[in-house]
Amino acid sequence: MKNKLRFTLRFYVNHLPIFLFLLSAVVSIITTYHATGNFLDSDASSELVLARHLLDSGKLFSSDWFYGSELRFLHVQLVYMPLMLLLDDWQIVRYVGALIMHALYIISFACLAHAAGKSKRFFFYGAALLLLPISVNYGRIVLYHNHYLPNITISFFLLALTMHFTNTVDWHCKKTWVRLFLLAALSFASGINSIRQIMITHAPLLLIAVILCWVEDAKDTGNGKAAFLRPANFNFLCCVLFSACLSFAGLMAQSFLCSKLGLHIAIQSENNTLNFAGFDYIKDILYGYFHQFGYRQNAPVLSISGILSLGGIFTGGYWIVISVKRLLQSNLHQDRRTVLLSGFFLVHITVMVLLFLLTSGSEPYHYPLYLSLCFPWAVPLILSHFEELPAEIHPLHVRKLFAAISILILFLSGTVNHAYFQGSDRFPQIYEGLSVHNKNKRADMDEVVSFLVEQGYDKGYATYWNCNIVTEMTNGHIPMVLIHYPDAPHSSNLRYRKLLTALWFQDIPCEKPFLLLRLEEDGPFLQSDSSVYCTQIYSGEKYIAYSIDSPEEFVKTLYY
Repeated sequence: MKNKLRFTLRFYVNHLPIFLFLLSAVVSIITTYHATGNFLDSDASSELVLARHLLDSGKLFSSDWFYGSELRFLHVQLVYMPLMLLLDDWQIVRYVGALIMHALYIISFACLAHAAGKSKRFFFYGAALLLLPISVNYGRIVLYHNHYLPNITISFFLLALTMHFTNTVDWHCKKTWVRLFLLAALSFASGINSIRQIMITHAPLLLIAVILCWVEDAKDTGNGKAAFLRPANFNFLCCVLFSACLSFAGLMAQSFLCSKLGLHIAIQSENNTLNFAGFDYIKDILYGYFHQFGYRQNAPVLSISGILSLGGIFTGGYWIVISVKRLLQSNLHQDRRTVLLSGFFLVHITVMVLLFLLTSGSEPYHYPLYLSLCFPWAVPLILSHFEELPAEIHPLHVRKLFAAISILILFLSGTVNHAYFQGSDRFPQIYEGLSVHNKNKRADMDEVVSFLVEQGYDKGYATYWNCNIVTEMTNGHIPMVLIHYPDAPHSSNLRYRKLLTALWFQDIPCEKPFLLLRLEEDGPFLQSDSSVYCTQIYSGEKYIAYSIDSPEEFVKTLYY
């Protein structure tokens, strides 16, 4: 009986990582379906609009589109476009596209774990954590809207390839040259896509390479040889510099590509301006960081959300301390792959925070958004630390207890946020980032969009956070033109961004154009010249719509 009990316990312990991963994957599939269908914002919708536009134009890139700061090639051209050839329902396209990106995400983590020499247990625990929406922002921006998921996926692949150059390298082996070629190709391609990959991958890799050499030199007891000249370090440094240079070359190639193809790529100028941040700025950064581990703004202290928020502060602080200790305690006899895997979390945060502190100018809500990129790097740190704790240490020993508590907090936060993203109102939070705080966008817009479709309206004008959503909700049948207001109301105060849509939508024939506004936008609109050419056709709790009686005259009022 005792032997049978031991066998049963051993069986469940050995298979616990697989069970947790499968459970996390199943729940993630369910949550992703609900979130992609209901948690809408115009940035996410714009990627579907772009995919449809590229299909219609028969091109991989369009000169009629404003790409922001990146081309978004991985998920728009390689995922959404093929799906749109097979599916007419844009909600299903978004859902299946998200699942494909999640699969690539987990595959990239598997490559990273394998390159680091980690066990299957390490992979399954890590994959289970990565699929949990630990924070609202990580769930929304990374898992369900795919905004930064391609960047993190590429980072995992890049670091996995770099791992092979952290120790002695056999340059006579074909695999070494294949890995070097793949590293070069991926670095160059990621540089063409945007500057973001340099900031979140190559800059931290350069920093950690320097830190590891500095730590070795500081601990040198008489060797006298500089750390970076030792074969393993030299190979690693050369590899990191090689990939960083190629990524930068890719970024330069992006400018050439844009000029040749007439593409519009913009990087916000205020983010490139050196300007030391003030105290409020630092407070926003701290909030953005701790939010990634479950901290929630304005949560009642004694509520479940409040307790998990305090746990998020503990977890975020604890893993910074552990990362610093592991980095400073590294030595020549340690596996450099594990040191790199553990320390990358710290240097990634350091690079991002320094970037924020030295280039202040972004809106505060960008911090929880951009720092959502740091959580995936906490996962290998957490698992590496827990895996290397001596087995003889008692479970209640502080070293094991704190690590176990932090992992438990992450799983609980992820579970609560799964309920939130599935529509539960039991755990109220701010659906934040990108200035959008309303999670029930589909519910709010269903009535007005249904009315416009039933009445046969076929082309619309709206401000940014509504226009692309209408196109998505109608599966592309209603094209939308972006307009926005200046700060001070004056005559002709509806402005039209010609760069975004003038060439694209202006020539599309329509019989019944309309204007869609939020109720708070109606007052400034009625004071503008544009209102003369419009007649109200719909008024609801949050939206108001007008028919455009004289389209040519109306469009004239949208220009400066």
